[in-house]
Amino acid sequence: ALTYPDGPHNSETLMVDPATGDLYIVTKSSGRQAVYRAPLAPAGGAAFVLERVGEVALRGSVSLTQRAVAGDISPSGRWSLVKSYDVVYRYEAGLDPWYADTPEAMPYVPEPQGEAIAWAADESGYFTLSEEAGGVPAILYYYPLSPREGQIRSAMLRE
Repeated sequence: ALTYPDGPHNSETLMVDPATGDLYIVTKSSGRQAVYRAPLAPAGGAAFVLERVGEVALRGSVSLTQRAVAGDISPSGRWSLVKSYDVVYRYEAGLDPWYADTPEAMPYVPEPQGEAIAWAADESGYFTLSEEAGGVPAILYYYPLSPREGQIRSAMLRE
């Protein structure tokens, strides 16, 4: 079991670092969202108190739509994505810590209730998915990175 050191939080963003196996949880709160970390398998399977390691600000907004609802760390571990309802942000995970970096807004067309994001296995782009909402069916969207950026990522994955 995982617990927060400072009481319960609403969180929808759970990411796994492919290099370390560590779990990252980003809270869904107004303003700056806290980032917590835990090892994938706490010693002895006992309850583990998450470590607060930083925070992300999704454009500094307190709007409900600017709360973290999804995230993913790329297969190479170099990049992470954190998504709100209407913006996707990319962080360079190679920085220590990745969440302290100034994020880059990525292409994204808001969905009725988009709460899922995942990198393509070759890091050529990312997928988003919405829940069905307001009679609009759930559609899986793919956002390719620029051809040059995709080639760089594919080369990095082969190394």
